[in-house]
Amino acid sequence: MSCTFTVTWGTIMGGPVTSYRYPKLVRSQLEDIVEKLGGEDQARRFLSGGLVISDVPTWRDEGEFVSLTLCSRGRTGPEWTQWFGDYDIDVDQEAEDILMSAEFQSTNGVIYHVRILKGSTYDDGERTNSIICADAHGRQFSAPPPELACLIRSTFSCTHVQRMGFDEIIVMHQQIEHENHLYRFAVPHGALALTTEPEDEADEDEEEYEYEEDTGLAFILKTP
Repeated sequence: MSCTFTVTWGTIMGGPVTSYRYPKLVRSQLEDIVEKLGGEDQARRFLSGGLVISDVPTWRDEGEFVSLTLCSRGRTGPEWTQWFGDYDIDVDQEAEDILMSAEFQSTNGVIYHVRILKGSTYDDGERTNSIICADAHGRQFSAPPPELACLIRSTFSCTHVQRMGFDEIIVMHQQIEHENHLYRFAVPHGALALTTEPEDEADEDEEEYEYEEDTGLAFILKTP
């Protein structure tokens, strides 16, 4: 005989009675499934057919950095802008301007072996471009293309970024000058957004900018 597990949320949560078709799964397990998918937004994508189980992203904590692998999809800047709009991912105006400009170049089928250095690895006063980029160079990491920001944002949810231990991930591509500022793309976890991180005026020394301790700095492995 089959049965249905019924919880009276009217008593517990002040809401309606809810019945589950899967009596062997308790509420905490259902919540764990949503978390594994990357949170509520990713769960909705899964239910709408926009996310399949094979797409659920993975990464490895390597101590001083997080490693993951992504493959480019051939989307142009305007196509990325449309894609983010379709999934209700906010793109700020500066980021959209760069996506729509000639500065943004796309590739297709390129595999990126990503290494995200942890800001917490460095002491206060040492989380600057000069020190971090020199450290990355010594580890055989190189500057990624700007499209890596789109690949990270479209693959990893806010929940994923937070689980990696980051408040945001800044993609360490060559800075792009826009309206007299130098920008890099950033992927925050606090909101579903693709933002740019203004560093300094374009005519000032970029090496003096210091990142926050809970920031991840994304590079890629150098290719032979």
